[in-house]
Amino acid sequence: MSHESPSRNGAFRPITPRRAVDEITAQIRERISSGEFRPGDRLPSQRDLAEQFQVSRNTVREAIASLEDIGLVTVTRGATGGAFVSLGTSSGIVTSLSDLFSIGVITPQNLREARAIVGKAAAELAAERATDLDIALLQDIVDRASAYAAKGDIAQRSEANFRFHIELARISGNPILEYLTDAVIHINRKIAARYEAPPNDIVIPFRRRLMTLIKQKRSAEAGMEMVNFLDSLANYYQTAPLLTDAARETHNSYREADKEET
Repeated sequence: MSHESPSRNGAFRPITPRRAVDEITAQIRERISSGEFRPGDRLPSQRDLAEQFQVSRNTVREAIASLEDIGLVTVTRGATGGAFVSLGTSSGIVTSLSDLFSIGVITPQNLREARAIVGKAAAELAAERATDLDIALLQDIVDRASAYAAKGDIAQRSEANFRFHIELARISGNPILEYLTDAVIHINRKIAARYEAPPNDIVIPFRRRLMTLIKQKRSAEAGMEMVNFLDSLANYYQTAPLLTDAARETHNSYREADKEET
């Protein structure tokens, strides 16, 4: 990360106590949007910000936490720590869309449509842009999923499949698709955790067909393969049996283990 950026246009403007956190957040966001603070730059210390804004450090701390929540800054601890302009994160989008889904503003049908649109675009671009290294990474995930399936470890197979979609979006080279995929997969994980996972004959053949299309750079066909798969998946979940509490706990424990591996 780079050194702390100077305040090129002078100190931040003092503010009144009312709505202080919102005003601090707005001013810092303005500096980030203008390019004065760029990705990787360290913001002034909490002490310096408190002096410039003429507020308490607690107020500054709350504003920084708000910026961290929406993914604009990353806070690290220790002697070399501080608040840094984010290099890119989907956390704000994930949180916002998850909350909207939880309260019913986003419906399952909305989610299904969005996942099909985003998944199709990601598959098409990945087929166009995947490097040999990208293909090797995707193939490794597919092989792991197949190995888990052969052992009857459906929870780990499912988590590997989610990882496949996330990596596919990254390979697309479009950060918007990547962030939206992260958000949609986050919600889908929660939904999938309630049900028995789809059988191998829905999931494994799709992965193999899609890998062939990506290797051959058949972009349009890769996109349609993704759409057809997601349709099959959505149809499965319409009648899928619910998991028992014990099975759900096992599924979630595998999820956490897989996160640690990756």
